[in-house]
Amino acid sequence: MLGSGVVSQSPDFKDRRMHIRKEVGTWLYSKKSFDRFTQWCEKHHVKARSNVKITTTNEHARCLRATKELFPGQAIITAPLSSSMNFLTVTKQMFQVPNSFPVQCNWMNWNERLRHLPGAAMHELVLAGWLSRAVSQGQQTDMDPGLVSQMMNLEHRHNVNEDDEEGSGSSRGREPQGVVTPRKRNSHCDLDDEDPFEDYARWLVQDTSGREGAVGGIGKERGDMNPALDDIFMSMANDAGEEPDVYMEHFFRLVAAVALRTQPIDARAVEALLPGTNFFKAKASDLFVPTFVPLVDCVPHVDDFSHNVMLDFFLPADFETTSASPVPTARQPPSEELLADLCLTAAEVTHAMLHATAAKGTPQGMFALRAIRYIEAGEVLTIRGWPKTPEADNEKVTGHIMEQSRMMNNLKAM
Repeated sequence: MLGSGVVSQSPDFKDRRMHIRKEVGTWLYSKKSFDRFTQWCEKHHVKARSNVKITTTNEHARCLRATKELFPGQAIITAPLSSSMNFLTVTKQMFQVPNSFPVQCNWMNWNERLRHLPGAAMHELVLAGWLSRAVSQGQQTDMDPGLVSQMMNLEHRHNVNEDDEEGSGSSRGREPQGVVTPRKRNSHCDLDDEDPFEDYARWLVQDTSGREGAVGGIGKERGDMNPALDDIFMSMANDAGEEPDVYMEHFFRLVAAVALRTQPIDARAVEALLPGTNFFKAKASDLFVPTFVPLVDCVPHVDDFSHNVMLDFFLPADFETTSASPVPTARQPPSEELLADLCLTAAEVTHAMLHATAAKGTPQGMFALRAIRYIEAGEVLTIRGWPKTPEADNEKVTGHIMEQSRMMNNLKAM
């Protein structure tokens, strides 16, 4: 081993170390989708309070840059637990929406490696596949009514002409060549009732970071012939009512998103999400649940402990001081010390804790993206990438304790 001294190098010396190439990807910006995602965040009480702006850099296709000074402990972004998305929320939705999705995730197989795709666990396949379904169904409802009418008339004329040429009924029911038949969502299903995360899913696929890596990895594991895996993908596309090539493009991007833009969540948050799923025999402390949190998905992951923010979770009880009331009230105000650290008001906490609809069974809780050191205006936010090891849950807890300690030390030094 080399000592601590400086080693001189000749001018002809060349660094022959292997440099890891990082796939930056592209932000496929669309004003319509951006506006819809903004409205979705407002509806679900996802707040950034003008602390950050979404931007692009040479290293990141989409990231968050601080617009003002941020201090240790400050809540930069808050989001209700009900706005997050993971394989538990997907599993619950599968029971509520009629579907023919070919795979299911439960308390026994959620972390099993797939026989035909050993690089992915069952929960990753289910999450990426179901979100791809949401993207496809959302695109089917974005067509202009006038264009749909024209396409239907064109199809009708095409079929009539074929009937005249080949005989009555000879081509009835066939798809005309070169004409795309617009698919329709069930008229009795409201958009939000069918898939409340549609706009969020479409936001995720606009960032192609990691897509090439996902294509290469899945293609290598698939091999030349893998009919079992091909049948699964084909069934997913058919369930979504989408062309296989288009569906798989969304799937590749979302597989990369699951790996690069999710965060593990607190066991208390997992416990709140378990009711209504088929994980009734699972312990929340035993589940490692990578989760999409709105806007936090834009924060790049780093693994060298140079990150400047962390994701924290709070229950209503964390803000209580004198009562077991589930929500802070005027008579039992929330903890002033914690609110001061978060730079939030009691009203902001109440809105972040409770979903606007206050629907029965809606899990309560609040995610907060917090600064763990002083962040200058213009600095890009980075967060610790979740570990890719067999003991991921233990590493998550250890890393969280380290981040809390780092934040408290920086806060005392201010």
